[in-house]
Amino acid sequence: MKGFKILKNSNGLNIKHIRAKCRKTNEEFIIRLEYEKNGWYMVYATKVEPSKLSTDTTVKTINNEFKFDDGLFVGNDYACPFCGEKNIVKCGACGKITCNNDSKHFKCAYCGNSGEIGGKISSIFVENYSNSKKK
Repeated sequence: MKGFKILKNSNGLNIKHIRAKCRKTNEEFIIRLEYEKNGWYMVYATKVEPSKLSTDTTVKTINNEFKFDDGLFVGNDYACPFCGEKNIVKCGACGKITCNNDSKHFKCAYCGNSGEIGGKISSIFVENYSNSKKK
């Protein structure tokens, strides 16, 4: 697939996963991040059945805040697996990620907070997700 690249790193230091929700369908998914020379890229998103998010041992919430200074970029193949949007927003109230349609306003799919988008994302909460194959 053109533009799709998996970094080969057996210890996973250059790979992170974040949980997000679609703003249109309110369904959760996992975003895979990979580090390249100039920063972190969202390379693809994987649908995950809601029942697996709470019971599957491959997905574990580990309230581990991950900070990055180099930026967060959109890879060629990244898009929300439900609505196709390429943008995300981090809620200022709950800190969770929702896809966004590039408007200046958002509504968090997790807590319902809404408002004007400002600033840039400099930290996120990462997930321990061992099944990172593209679906």
